[in-house]
Amino acid sequence: MPRPIQQRQSTRFPGVYWVQLRNDNRAFFIRYRLSEGRRQVEERAGTSALGMTAAKAAMIRAERLTGKSTPNSDRRKNEKATQEASKWTLKQLWETYAEIRSSEPSKPYKGLRHDRNRFNAYFEPIAELQPQKLDSLTYERWKRKIAQGRSATTVWHCGELLRRIVRFGAERNLCQALPFKLKLSKPDNRTTEYLPPDQLASLLKALESEPPVTANFFKFILLTGLRRSEAIKLLWEDIDFERAEILLRETKAGKDQLLPLSQGAINLLASHRRHENAPQLVFPTPNGNVWNCRSLGRVFARIRQRAALPKGFRLLMV
Repeated sequence: MPRPIQQRQSTRFPGVYWVQLRNDNRAFFIRYRLSEGRRQVEERAGTSALGMTAAKAAMIRAERLTGKSTPNSDRRKNEKATQEASKWTLKQLWETYAEIRSSEPSKPYKGLRHDRNRFNAYFEPIAELQPQKLDSLTYERWKRKIAQGRSATTVWHCGELLRRIVRFGAERNLCQALPFKLKLSKPDNRTTEYLPPDQLASLLKALESEPPVTANFFKFILLTGLRRSEAIKLLWEDIDFERAEILLRETKAGKDQLLPLSQGAINLLASHRRHENAPQLVFPTPNGNVWNCRSLGRVFARIRQRAALPKGFRLLMV
């Protein structure tokens, strides 16, 4: 036999009514319409056995209408989302962050390889932690461990990657925010990008000890100011000798660019021989491979030391 529908009893308060329960207990309900989407909400405010009255129910209704409190259904939904968010670890957040960032064609993820290397190399001690369980003490210990034998810039990049991962998750309700404020101070890495004539002559002399393909690579950067990421993937088909310009593909700005070449750069390219193992690349390694940025950095460090240049001199921009 179906259960009879409980009779609603109105009160002197708009949108408030009650139904009779057992043992003279009354359940008070409120009904209101939210301005967002004009959604009508009906919910139970409480029972008289627990001290609820029509006046108290009317006050709850007023709070709902003014936005001072949220409907029970929304609150339960938020609580469920919070519980689900607490399950995501930093490793899971990183994998999702990398996947989504890589799939945005309008904004290429230029630093993906560097970020992946940083996460794999340095995040293992905290990778399985949930963001809300990473306290400030654990974070400081993690930073000190990274700093052992590494530059302040590396520590900063790791902290910045952590900040981006957690912010990505928090904005999508995948995780809770860190329980402390992450303060990042970018290190002041003083560099020198200009060489006086005597040091420039010393650098050119040091390049004479390198294989021609390597020496020409660094000379070309001196003549053009290209970033290393642009120079190492330069193809012969991207060079227009007649117009004295080169096509830079997928630059840091996210688009192709045309760069005019000086006569010195044109002369260098004209005398630069194609590598038999990599005829399409302009500046491969001596063995005919694409340069690895770390290997290239080690080569230039050797050249810089041989030329007695300042340690802060930076020729290879990322």
